[in-house]
Amino acid sequence: MKYLLLFTAYCMAMYGWYVYTKSKDLLNPVLAFSAPVFVSVVINLIFFDGRNYEISAGTYAVYLLGIVSFVSGCTMAYQPSRVKRTYAASELNYNPVLFSLYQLIASAGTVATVFYMVRAASSGYFGSNVIRNIRYYSLYVQQNSLLGKYSVVFIEVLFCVYAYKRFVLREKSRKTKIWFFVITAEYVLAIAATMARTVLLQFVLEFACFFFYGLQMNDAKKRKKRLRPKMIVLGMAALAVMQFLAERTQKTSFADEITGQPVHWLITYFGKQFYIFDAYISSHAWVTRGIHSFGFFGRLFQRLGLLLPKHPIDIPGGQVASFIAGPYTDFGIAGVVMVTAIYGCIIGYIYKRAIARCGWWMVFYAICVYSCMIAFYAFQFMMSSHLYAAVLITALFCDGRGIIRLDRRKD
Repeated sequence: MKYLLLFTAYCMAMYGWYVYTKSKDLLNPVLAFSAPVFVSVVINLIFFDGRNYEISAGTYAVYLLGIVSFVSGCTMAYQPSRVKRTYAASELNYNPVLFSLYQLIASAGTVATVFYMVRAASSGYFGSNVIRNIRYYSLYVQQNSLLGKYSVVFIEVLFCVYAYKRFVLREKSRKTKIWFFVITAEYVLAIAATMARTVLLQFVLEFACFFFYGLQMNDAKKRKKRLRPKMIVLGMAALAVMQFLAERTQKTSFADEITGQPVHWLITYFGKQFYIFDAYISSHAWVTRGIHSFGFFGRLFQRLGLLLPKHPIDIPGGQVASFIAGPYTDFGIAGVVMVTAIYGCIIGYIYKRAIARCGWWMVFYAICVYSCMIAFYAFQFMMSSHLYAAVLITALFCDGRGIIRLDRRKD
């Protein structure tokens, strides 16, 4: 079964590459989802399976179903052979008063974040190691204030807007350049407030979506067709920053549960999910009753007492078991098939609109692509921050006369 999974993951990655040949987009949802999952399967087979880590055929079968279901959902919503990519950029129409309010909230939140970081950095839990002090303080002592914490969503939306203007619409006005620099700095500070590598990945993917689409538009006008090495450089730079954060927080390696030997954090992040699922998740089907699959609403219903798990699931060290864990503990194998297919359809539809219409649809997709890329590690679909961003964006293109079209073309 494990080799069938390997073959299937490879085929799905190749299908994602085929989608790339049609869309010229390395961040298409099929490739963004399947390529990291394929790497995860390979690393698991090399470093975990067969090395005293017992992983059942049933676990591999559930993973196979999840991969096929998600890609099938994407394919149903987005058919590469039938969709033509537009290179005519659409304007981002929005309510200017509300947009200015977002800028004000983002700035106020950044000020609150700076004060929080100063307090965390000087906490002294790890002496002069500022980065580790901040990481420890944010995890175990005190989180950022509500303003600092939730202003990140405003910053994220504003960053996407200005990145779109800067790279896709190629606006060269001084105002756009200054605001893009300011919002980017605010986003980096928001990331630094937690020193979380996953948040850094979200930022890098959003930047890449707009940056490389702008390059693709330029290539289309010049009739060029080439794979940009800048994508590889950006990925290596992101990994280098993640490695630096791991070093400063002393999380470059984790002890192997079997041998006790240190294992590099990338190997653990990419390959251990299969063992975690088999050891701690596989026996807990139908326990959480939709809390994970319903995302924000599931967590809200849990707080209201409308959805309650049958019993807690204890995973040592806060480890995760990839995108299938949440749907499986909610609804068993049926959940893995149905939930992943549904989210594949949703992401596929957003992407279909993004490449056909551009504009706000591209902003939506830039925010959502993180959920595809991180699927090898954890179930991150329907994140609270994504829902908040969707609400803020929807509010932006509403005015007193009703809804402004998402895909209004630039004259």
